[in-house]
Amino acid sequence: MPADGRTDLTAELRAMDDDPPPAALLAAARAAFSWRTLDTDLCRPSYDSLLDEGLTAVRGEQSSRLLRFATADVALDVEVTADGDGRTLVGQVTPAEPSDLTVRHGGADEMSVSTDTLGRFVVEGLRGGPLSMRCVVPSQNSSLFTDWVLV
Repeated sequence: MPADGRTDLTAELRAMDDDPPPAALLAAARAAFSWRTLDTDLCRPSYDSLLDEGLTAVRGEQSSRLLRFATADVALDVEVTADGDGRTLVGQVTPAEPSDLTVRHGGADEMSVSTDTLGRFVVEGLRGGPLSMRCVVPSQNSSLFTDWVLV
């Protein structure tokens, strides 16, 4: 203990190392930190078929969901198809040109794909749960970062 009677906080924190946080929590925290942008707001869906049409459905369960995210420079249209616990994304980026798309899902997992020359993409093998996307359109020098959406 230092002469002024205070305890050494660093020593106390090191003593707590017996109960580390779960690995998934650390991975999610690292992933969230790596996606931070100080000058970009997260883009919320401008259209969500679950919200816009879900209240009018009378029978049956929707097997797919349509989402649209848009900024002044980039639009991302996505169809989410559910098959049990799995999810498949089929979509298109506008402007229609090769772009890079990264999908975060499950808190820590990432999948990256490149769109074709028309901006189309398919992402398979996702689990149900929260997901967020980042789309980079090199020729426009712009990006779109989506908010988390539960699929």
